Amino acid sequence: MYKIHPQVKARSDIKKIWLYSYKNFGVIQADKYFDELDAGMDTLRDNPLIGASCEYIRAGFARFRRKLVIAK
Repeated sequence: MYKIHPQVKARSDIKKIWLYSYKNFGVIQADKYFDELDAGMDTLRDNPLIGASCEYIRAGFARFRRKLVIAK
């Protein structure tokens, strides 16, 4: 099984995304968004070949769009 190891910058960005979502949409929406990010990483970990290539960033990198989360 593959493992995902978010780098320091990625962890910082995820915290900033949560704080922004919390300030603008509330704790419930911030948590929903965080859960979607986490689920997306789980999906990529379990199915590493579904990601679209991001070789222009770094060899072996891929991206995956899980879901658009709209605040309600």
